[in-house]
Amino acid sequence: MHVGPRLLLRHGTDRVPGPRKLDITCCDTEPSILARNIVLFSFIIDHGDDLDSSSLWNMYYHLYLDGSDMECLSSQSKKLVASSENLEAWKSGVYGSILPFSDEGTLDDIRAVWLKYAAASTEPDSAQRDAFQSHLKRSLADMALQFRSKENELPFVTTAMRSAAPILTAKQEDVVQEYKHFWKHGTIGFDAPSIPNPMIAASLSEQVALHYGTNPILGFHLATGYAPLAEASPLRPEYRHEKFKAVASAKAQFKAWLIACSALFKARHLVVRFASADVFAFCHTLQHQDSSAGWYRRQFDSRVLELNVEPGVPRVFDVIDTSNLADHVGTLNLLVSLIPLLAPQPWATLSTETLLKGSSSSDQEILDNLLCGHAPTVSLLLGVSPVEYWTNATAVSTLQEIMLGLSAFKTGPTQVHSRISWKHNGSLSGTHASIRVEIQPQELAAIVFQMYLKMFAHENPMAMLTLSGPGSSQYGPTSVFTHFHRGSLMALLKFLGKSTLVADIAEICMELDKMILADKTLVFSSQHAQERGSLFHVHNLFSPDWLRSAIRRSPSAGPFAAWSEIPEVVAVTLVIPRAEVSRLYTSSPEARLSAPTFMGSLRSSPTAASQWHNTFGDVHLNFGTVSTSGLATEDGFCVHVDQDENGWSSNAPLIASFYVPAVLGPEMLVFQARLDETKHVFVTKYLPGQKRYPVYCAGPANSDTASGTPGISGQSRFMAESDLSGKITSIVGRLSQLPQQAEQLLKDKTVVKLRQASPFTVEFVFVDTKVALPMTFPVPVDSRNGRTRVARKSGYVEAVVPFGEPLSLPALTDFIYPSLAAQAREVSQKRGVKSTSARLNFKESLFTIFMIASGLQGGQTGLFAIDHPDRGGIHMLLFVSAFRLDGAASSIVLDAAILPLTVSIITSGDVGDFLMTLRTLEICSITVDDDELVLWKRALPALAERGRSWSHKKSCEYVKSGKIPLSVEPGESVLCSCGVGRFPDSFVGVPYWEQGAKHATRIAISPTFAVSFVEDVFDFDRFRSLASNEDVPAKERCSNCRATEAKGTGGPLKKCSRCQTAKYCSAECQKKDWRVHRGECAPKLQ
Repeated sequence: MHVGPRLLLRHGTDRVPGPRKLDITCCDTEPSILARNIVLFSFIIDHGDDLDSSSLWNMYYHLYLDGSDMECLSSQSKKLVASSENLEAWKSGVYGSILPFSDEGTLDDIRAVWLKYAAASTEPDSAQRDAFQSHLKRSLADMALQFRSKENELPFVTTAMRSAAPILTAKQEDVVQEYKHFWKHGTIGFDAPSIPNPMIAASLSEQVALHYGTNPILGFHLATGYAPLAEASPLRPEYRHEKFKAVASAKAQFKAWLIACSALFKARHLVVRFASADVFAFCHTLQHQDSSAGWYRRQFDSRVLELNVEPGVPRVFDVIDTSNLADHVGTLNLLVSLIPLLAPQPWATLSTETLLKGSSSSDQEILDNLLCGHAPTVSLLLGVSPVEYWTNATAVSTLQEIMLGLSAFKTGPTQVHSRISWKHNGSLSGTHASIRVEIQPQELAAIVFQMYLKMFAHENPMAMLTLSGPGSSQYGPTSVFTHFHRGSLMALLKFLGKSTLVADIAEICMELDKMILADKTLVFSSQHAQERGSLFHVHNLFSPDWLRSAIRRSPSAGPFAAWSEIPEVVAVTLVIPRAEVSRLYTSSPEARLSAPTFMGSLRSSPTAASQWHNTFGDVHLNFGTVSTSGLATEDGFCVHVDQDENGWSSNAPLIASFYVPAVLGPEMLVFQARLDETKHVFVTKYLPGQKRYPVYCAGPANSDTASGTPGISGQSRFMAESDLSGKITSIVGRLSQLPQQAEQLLKDKTVVKLRQASPFTVEFVFVDTKVALPMTFPVPVDSRNGRTRVARKSGYVEAVVPFGEPLSLPALTDFIYPSLAAQAREVSQKRGVKSTSARLNFKESLFTIFMIASGLQGGQTGLFAIDHPDRGGIHMLLFVSAFRLDGAASSIVLDAAILPLTVSIITSGDVGDFLMTLRTLEICSITVDDDELVLWKRALPALAERGRSWSHKKSCEYVKSGKIPLSVEPGESVLCSCGVGRFPDSFVGVPYWEQGAKHATRIAISPTFAVSFVEDVFDFDRFRSLASNEDVPAKERCSNCRATEAKGTGGPLKKCSRCQTAKYCSAECQKKDWRVHRGECAPKLQ
């Protein structure tokens, strides 16, 4: 599934579709984005191999068209309009089975856009052209205001330079000039067409501007325009007819994409579904497993979202891509909405993207800020893991982007693009089970309370004072555009009620409510107490006592006087005159760009005996007129909103609706609207047009509803322990129903100790015996700081272990994909000391391979031998075929073949001539030790998956053995046989290659890099010292987590009291590092 405004398919270059079928669901709140994409897809379906890629490029990207392109677009738009009279007509048409709609409302939205396209004549009148020019001019003026630049002066926008990575140092001027040319002329070619392009112009108005980042080349990997590509490369650009190299590169990829997409459509291997709706409305409705979950389609839309529930329509997804929505609606909100839609499969992945702000201080709190809490704690409770956090490895290099930002902003913070992959905990740990952790209600309430304080930190006036201060960030708690209201809290609680094993979610909510009421830090939070209580009730979490008390009718004739039953919560609808709304945006030029947050507010009468003021943040807005049915004094009274289709461009009043308690204030009086305001205030059971309350997180709970998960060692059960500080301090893994031998050893009082077998697996070792019972936790844990609890009579054992730390847990050393760039931590390890780190040695080996294969260091060769002199010599041979650009990761990969020299291959006699010939060629020997050799073998399956174009067989050895890799023992097979011998022609130019190819597997060696929210990837202090020619001393860092200041206080680090050399940010870090540090700690000589 894809949510967000990105073109669904990127630049595929496979001209012949493979056996895999793709079913993609695309959701976007803006119908014009979907309408534009469908026009492009429809051209591909209609014209196939006869596509005119130049004309399609112009229609899809340029601001102006010539007469020929305009006529073509108008004809296609009219064809789409004719095919979309209703949903049934679309389904039975040529596009219906390939480009289906999720519901009738989506079709209506998109058809309305196509009607605008079709209405545009080949030669528009001067008024249309003048209006478009005015909109573009206003877009430029808005940019000037936003970037504080001179009027009509374009800002320095570096977005396209990301697309040119990893080749961007000397090429940035080309993409900068291309951006300026596009905004000046509306095209990126030599021609100067003058007809406004309806695919762009139809979306613009006085209220909708063209985004400052708009640029046709952003969706393409521009490095192909500057790299020395091979002559046979399908993406080799044609520069002769283009003004900029970046444009030539983008057009070559666009053409290749059209061909690949056409082949997929022809083979019926691609279905693209469309939903025009808000991301949360769409996702929670999908979870509900019914056509409607009581959600409006989006803000400023009065229609209820009702999806098709036909068989075969996907409800769970293998891949969910959220584009950059996390920046706009919050990572935590997205996870709560999307995790239930992620398929329970090991390959299923949810991706979020953000622009993280780098700074001179540590970025290790970034993930905590995104999740509004201690990242390992929150992710454990949510049931998903951020893969990059635990591996401290990503395929995307951020170094060039940091350097680019520093070149533009010198010493200030820069935005760094970051992509996080989330997987079910069971998938990452290898158990493939849905593991739910038990936790006490008071402890879970304390964790959620700490999250609540971060979610609503903007309600702390002291925090608001730091909005413009140093270190402020859109991901910190002080953002003016908050991502949360009390409905967000309800969704989180509903989700946690299903993702964890708790006895009673109502008890958690009651405890949480007490903590919030007692809190004094969020001053404005008290004004939301009534809203919070109402939403607790609406979502069946719990009903506060004050809300459940009997409602007394007012003796006077109020709006509830004749209601047969007064619900605890009612809906209030306000009609706000347009003039009152418009004044918010007309006070200054800057005000026109503002985006104020609308909130509902109810106050007591000035003459009331008890004064109160309640605020409601979960408000639905729309422009239109109100009509009613029934009598306002009866409970059947309903409000209907006739939506004005012109929205912000209309003069219609603003309609605001929200839920409030029917009981307000300590006097328990029924809420009454003033009779003389009945034209502006309406009270009903539900929001306008709704027949129910909205449903949050209605998906089924995780399949593991029992307290235990069976395993080979017994029954596993996991409990979380917290110290009420908002983080889980330890995870208790209980192993019961033990094998008979282990039960007897317990009765014999045999000592039980813990031993770390992998990042996730801890073994219960029965001392002086051969019995060791493994237990796999849902997240990495550290047994070094753990302890056992043994119940000898009851027959179970427990491991009480804390979370593992990515930088300090030895078991996580080889829990990576191959990585290349040495970080500061590793550089310090290398100075004068032979490394014992498998990770660092592996990086050194990869660095050698890349440098020698490229010819940048030593004699160039593509042949490498992985050699362990103490374990039989050469264990595997590596053959580099080519360097490939990996534009999506801003990096490169080696296209190579790996030949593991197993006993079966050597004794087969098939490769004798091949191996003898290799002795005469230049081979670079990579010397490894035991740990690095094992890491190579563990990495190979991932490298093979990265480079494969084949499917695994039913007889795959991975499936039969249940292990990946098959073995790390010397002389045994590492990879499955599914990809053996599958190479393109002339893959490697060595004699007798056909002999070696029969036993080799194609791999892609992808450099991976450290993750900024795990450890610092760039020394900003060192950069500033070089830039200013000043000798700035390196910052002292915590010996365990690399922090530069004390946790909690922000003060200086504390020294080890014994050696006075090692420094720590907290006692917790010192304790974690002691097992390592004690070997080098010596009293300081006086």
